[in-house]
Amino acid sequence: MKAKKTYKLTFGIVLRKSIISISILFPVIVSCTDPFNPSVDAETADLFVVDGFVNATDSTAIVTLSHSRPLTSRGVFSPEKNARVMIESSEGESFSLQELDSGKYALQNIPVNKTASYTLRVQTASGATYTSEPVTVRSTPPIDSLTYGLSNDNLGLSIRLNTHDDTGNSRYYSWEYSETYEYRSYFNSGFTFENNQPVQRTAEEAVNICYLTVPSTRILLGTSTALAEDVIQGEELTIIPKYSPKISVRYSILIRQRVLSAKEYDYLYQLRQVTERLGTFFDPLPGEVIGNISRDGGSSEMILGNFSAAEVYEERFFINKGELPLDLQASPITKGCQLEFTCDIRIPRTTLQPPCVFLEDISDNAMIIEAAYDLMGKPYAYSFARDYCGDCRTQGGITTKPDFW
Repeated sequence: MKAKKTYKLTFGIVLRKSIISISILFPVIVSCTDPFNPSVDAETADLFVVDGFVNATDSTAIVTLSHSRPLTSRGVFSPEKNARVMIESSEGESFSLQELDSGKYALQNIPVNKTASYTLRVQTASGATYTSEPVTVRSTPPIDSLTYGLSNDNLGLSIRLNTHDDTGNSRYYSWEYSETYEYRSYFNSGFTFENNQPVQRTAEEAVNICYLTVPSTRILLGTSTALAEDVIQGEELTIIPKYSPKISVRYSILIRQRVLSAKEYDYLYQLRQVTERLGTFFDPLPGEVIGNISRDGGSSEMILGNFSAAEVYEERFFINKGELPLDLQASPITKGCQLEFTCDIRIPRTTLQPPCVFLEDISDNAMIIEAAYDLMGKPYAYSFARDYCGDCRTQGGITTKPDFW
């Protein structure tokens, strides 16, 4: 099935925008009887990581500087602060980026000349300097089509991409995406609950419809080098499980495609091996992941980072639940969502009532769903549920609809 789409072509110098967090893996020799403890001090293992993005469409640049973490750490991100970051062109232009936070450096109003080459220069607060190899802006063809349908195992929604380059000059491709989806809470809460008193919600206070945007975290690569023609056919970008809330109402994915050099493809391929294949002794030990950035002065310090230049082709499409294959039009599984009921507030607390909860005993975090009314139109009892079942925001989303929705 072919996807509905909108698209635009942007130009820019590109480094992956996601922050790369790497655990350092040390080779360990294993025997059946005697353990072996490597002499490498994992606590002091440290690689300088460079990650950046320059977008010529909105003339902005972002470079993130950080440090890898050892296996013994608990995922603590270590940014490189107070550095000087510059991008220089072969035309004599120089752009100095300003520090923001968390190791990010940015600047607006940077023009990109596709006939020039660019070099990234970094000086850390300690005085160490790093320089990238000069890179040129690579051309990127458009995405031909985006399709979707049942995955091979019939258990999810597969989203696939097709592209080609008639000139045969692309050959190496990478993709990034972000997903935005609309979802609903299991129950629609009609009341707020303040000081043990239900208050009718206004339309602006509704919390049953939410929108959540999730960036991709995988390194997606493709190559046509084994083919006579420069064609990528049916490249699977992601699989969404059958009962996922992502496809419970409406789903959108924004795809960014760009062309890589052979060297950058190899760098990202090795980086993907490290980030996705660590786990068992049956996996191959990763070799050195070497990009095109090095420390000045002939230092042998290993740097994790790569600077590159390319056009970026961007495309978004939408899928409504009713457009999905029938096998995928299933409601999300929500465990533990059931209604409870308050006691009749007209009856004194000391009077025996059927199994119920007195209104004053309900937690302020409870979601009041509906009311039961007497003949005079006054509420005398309420149904309620846990906040997870009546407030979509508890699942990470927001109630504000995206501008592109």
